[in-house]
Amino acid sequence: MPSIIIHSGDWDRIYHGLNIASMYAFFDKKVTVFLTYWAVQTIVKGEVISEGGNAEIIKNGIQTGIIKRLEDVAKIAKSIGNVKITACVTTLKLLGIDEKELPSWVDGVGGLAEALSTDNVIFI
Repeated sequence: MPSIIIHSGDWDRIYHGLNIASMYAFFDKKVTVFLTYWAVQTIVKGEVISEGGNAEIIKNGIQTGIIKRLEDVAKIAKSIGNVKITACVTTLKLLGIDEKELPSWVDGVGGLAEALSTDNVIFI
């Protein structure tokens, strides 16, 4: 079972990490997505954060329906099955985020050891 560790708060990195999880699920493989540091901050704030002028391109893409919101991508991945999304418990403490602030599509909190205990780790 692979784990996808996403630490960047850049919207496109989180988006692609969730899309990769969807593909694993589509091929009937269990996958864990572990969100840490700035990725947690981005999903809690619900903001499009991206380097350079890409934020406007992403916002326009969402508004026009070319691409989906992170929440929608996560829900699609989970609807396929075999996808578990976990937020880093240490990050929550570090950033002062209460577990109740996490979006409903996050399954819970956990630690890095859990994410690293899988067969394959993808770091985004």
